[in-house]
Amino acid sequence: MDGRGLSVTLFVLVMTLSVRAQRAWLFGCGLALFPLGVALAGCWSLIFSKILSSQLGLTPHSTSYDMWKETPVPMYMEFYLFNWTNGYIFNSSTDKATLARTKPSFEQLGPYVFREHHVRVNMTWNNNATVTFRQIRTWKFVQERSNGTLSDNVTTINTIALGRARPCQSRTLRARPIARHHTRSPGRRPKPHPSANAITSWQLNSLPQQSPTHFWAAASDPEPTDPQTSPRGRVAVWSNTLLFCGLDCQRREIRAASYMARDKPMLRIFVSGILEGLGSVVVTKTSGQLLLEGYEDPILDTLKNFRSLLKNINIPFTKFGWFSERNNSASYDGLFNMYTGTDDLSKLGMMYSWNYEHQSHYYNESCGLVRGTTGEICAPVKDMATLDLFSSDICGSLTLKKVGELETMGITGSKFEADASIFDNGTLYPSQTCYTTGESVYSGVMNISTCKWGAPAFISYPHFYLADKSYLDAVEGLSPSSKDHSFYFAVEPEMGVPLQVRARMQINILLQPIPDITLLKNVPRVFIPCMWFSQNADLDQSLAPTVKNTLLAKWVGSATLLGLASLGVLFLFIGLIVTVRENWRAEDTDTLVNTDGTPPASGVKNVPQSDVSPLMSRQDSSLRSSDLRTEQRARDGTS
Repeated sequence: MDGRGLSVTLFVLVMTLSVRAQRAWLFGCGLALFPLGVALAGCWSLIFSKILSSQLGLTPHSTSYDMWKETPVPMYMEFYLFNWTNGYIFNSSTDKATLARTKPSFEQLGPYVFREHHVRVNMTWNNNATVTFRQIRTWKFVQERSNGTLSDNVTTINTIALGRARPCQSRTLRARPIARHHTRSPGRRPKPHPSANAITSWQLNSLPQQSPTHFWAAASDPEPTDPQTSPRGRVAVWSNTLLFCGLDCQRREIRAASYMARDKPMLRIFVSGILEGLGSVVVTKTSGQLLLEGYEDPILDTLKNFRSLLKNINIPFTKFGWFSERNNSASYDGLFNMYTGTDDLSKLGMMYSWNYEHQSHYYNESCGLVRGTTGEICAPVKDMATLDLFSSDICGSLTLKKVGELETMGITGSKFEADASIFDNGTLYPSQTCYTTGESVYSGVMNISTCKWGAPAFISYPHFYLADKSYLDAVEGLSPSSKDHSFYFAVEPEMGVPLQVRARMQINILLQPIPDITLLKNVPRVFIPCMWFSQNADLDQSLAPTVKNTLLAKWVGSATLLGLASLGVLFLFIGLIVTVRENWRAEDTDTLVNTDGTPPASGVKNVPQSDVSPLMSRQDSSLRSSDLRTEQRARDGTS
């Protein structure tokens, strides 16, 4: 028997009771169901949030744990490389006038699509409702989704040559505290210094004293060198994987650019000679070499040949590739510490610290704060106007603003988009001034050289989308559009489930004249776009029903409780009708009389109407009417 049949049966049973019992049942049920339904309906949102929190809060046994530990959502990384079509001019000519009137021209190649997979490892659950972990990201090439092969030839800027030439600029580069390069725990950090000058002095005093040849040590031992325990630890002047070497390189490197620029002019001459003989402004490599495979560096090979002459030289890396060191690495992205949301669901997935630091120190003031989510797991964003995303690639956070809604697979989510303020230099958005470090540039690109070991690296939106017009005017072949180059993140507001991600950024290298380097002394100052990528993630079809059912449960729960309150109102209404009808009947005479006005027979007893059920009342009335008619016919026959 279904619910409807049961309700009808109960209603019929109630109606067979006496009127007094009917009123008791109807008013009793109504007075119980109505306030109960109203109270539960009003509290259902809180109840649902508690249930949701118990499921979404991250613990080793929660529902969300497996989905977070190994991301089930299929992700793809699309790489687009810029082929420098007239780059040969910059290799074949050093004439300043020729180079000045040559505008770099590019054609876009790709996409080269890789399947991306994330796994969290080395997890430690802390008592302050946070979890510490590392993550491994792997990429596998997907030919059927790509436009091109990994054997395509690409001409691009010689990132290695520019990165190694930059420390030889005559001006002093900004020094950074080396504490964050050599720390695995707070107890191993060097003592703080009161000023930047003290930091610079300490860095220079920490350099090896035996011979300048120590400065050619490209990297130190595999284990990090702690200045407190090894004050004579070697210095990494060469950054073999200049831009994206990872945390291991951060631990191995102490940038000595200011030392070389001010105190070692002979080293600058030596560097200039090596770059002049072995280096070039542009190189032609395959797309596979530029992305993941890496390519050999002839300068490093040359330095290896000097091992017998250069004391204590150690060059463990001989290849460069944009992502060659990060693929399948547990150390590249660093050490994360984030909130689990078990004590406060609004903190779920929010970063607490990165590499044991609450402030990254790569940017000034609030811009260096470690904040936001990494994107794999989010707190509910129902009442949020902005969303912070933390990216280890830029050593900081991006603030996205809510611009509307986005629907996918029947699920509506809040769409957060990155606007022009992200890469502003403070001229349009004063709050972004603290991101401005090092080189003075127009709005539209962000200097991440401090995050990437002094290499002249800058990021922007693809094709200089939303950037100052001067960037596009300086090159040819780029065409920005909102559809193809915007950066947005769509998330379901109630549960915080990412629905659609399009994280798009472009890597640019600053080409500028360096008087001390013959190879670069006459080149123009221009930002060379090297590549851009789009990290794409969409809610998997197998997970969509789970999200829908969870959201439906909230609606069904509210509807059920409101229906319960409505049922209580219905019972009260029926009880009121029964009472009114009985009052009307009470106004009628309770005594049956003969047609001549004589009292009823002595054997007939008047029964109070309120003590008789409607069915019995109708049966007795019919019998009495029948008796009266029979008696009347008998009387008429006698007459």
